[in-house]
Amino acid sequence: MDTQPKILKSVGHTKLSENTAEEYESLIQQEDEHMERLKTCTKLIWDALAIIS
Repeated sequence: MDTQPKILKSVGHTKLSENTAEEYESLIQQEDEHMERLKTCTKLIWDALAIIS
């Protein structure tokens, strides 16, 4: 028995592509935010090490 959902070719693929593109853009934005946080943490760690030494 086929358990895969049936997707209409004309409507389903367009919505699937839009959802995939939106999800990809969201993940890219999240990655950018995480990278900025990592840069900030790294800078704080180096500053703390400089103060300690």
